[in-house]
Amino acid sequence: MDFSLTRFQKSILKAAKEFAKGEFDKDIAADMDKKGKFPENIWKKAAGLGLAGVHMNGEAQGSSLAMTDQVLTAGALCAADSGLGTSVAGACRGAECLYLAGNEAINANFLYPMLDGEKLCACAFSEKSGCLNFSDISATAVDQGKFLILNGKKEYVLFAEPADFFIVLCRVPSDQAPKAETSLLIVEKKTHGIHISPLGEKLGLRMSPVADVEFSNVPVPVSNLVTDPGTGLDIVQKFLIIDQVSRAAMAAGIARGAMDRSLDYTKQRKQFNTFIADFEVTQHKFADMAVQIRSAELLIFEAAWLIDQGRFEKDIAAMALTAASMAAVNVADEAVQLMGGYGYMSEYEVERFYRDAKAIRITHPCGRGLKNSLAKEVIKRKNQWKF
Repeated sequence: MDFSLTRFQKSILKAAKEFAKGEFDKDIAADMDKKGKFPENIWKKAAGLGLAGVHMNGEAQGSSLAMTDQVLTAGALCAADSGLGTSVAGACRGAECLYLAGNEAINANFLYPMLDGEKLCACAFSEKSGCLNFSDISATAVDQGKFLILNGKKEYVLFAEPADFFIVLCRVPSDQAPKAETSLLIVEKKTHGIHISPLGEKLGLRMSPVADVEFSNVPVPVSNLVTDPGTGLDIVQKFLIIDQVSRAAMAAGIARGAMDRSLDYTKQRKQFNTFIADFEVTQHKFADMAVQIRSAELLIFEAAWLIDQGRFEKDIAAMALTAASMAAVNVADEAVQLMGGYGYMSEYEVERFYRDAKAIRITHPCGRGLKNSLAKEVIKRKNQWKF
């Protein structure tokens, strides 16, 4: 079992850190967080350097889905800045669906421009308060010859406002499938009949805006069907596992960034003529932080490695996100405490790291919902755990 990084992984990790150092300005980050604005220009620069959708550019390294490279990049970006990091690392969210489908015509028009930073997409899957049980999807696209007429409402769509197109999970009726099996459909934002309702200000992850989207008699070219009817849900389920691992990497990066900032602070501030970092109680806090972060990272690397082997292990991905989201909140909270009054001042950033960590922790599929899903997998597998 080898935990060492490859030469490519070391180079891409270095590139991510250097990019963040050069482009992640704390004043810009604070302003965009306050305005709830997506950092489009920074994302485009990251994509131009190959830092967007790393796991979909893996063929050059001999791997068709290099998630291990992606989690390293996402973690480094989020450690540098929680808001800019999560928005840049998450901007290719949904591209995995196109990649997994393998429709070359679709990829040429939408996936590759997305990886180059030319187009941004939004996943329009959920219909009931972010619920990920898609067995009762009601959005429907009816075949009218050269076009499909799409109707339906999607909730909590990430990047809906800045997106150039949507990947919509819907039902497509046909003579062969009168019950209208699920498929994925690309809908360009410029199409008539799309109504976007922003959900307003959020506690954290404010640079990643969300909205409800309603499709009313939207005409979509048949050529925009990503998958054949009946195969869309399978791809979405694999995507959700990839997404959980990506979010876990972001959470672990946030935790590491919060710890680093509080560590720097305690090394410079004194109490009773002693640096705060020299007190045993402080050192124990940092030891606990490090254990939580590293434990989460190891789960993340395992989950990513499994995906690279073509194994989409739902339970391992859920464990990784559970551990990482808990670590992010715990570490960020401790970082705020260690910095005292400065901890909740925006100038020192850790308050934003805490808000962003909390947002990952409470948004679906984290928290109780994720634990319920994990528990079912654990009970089902029973004694089948193996390496």
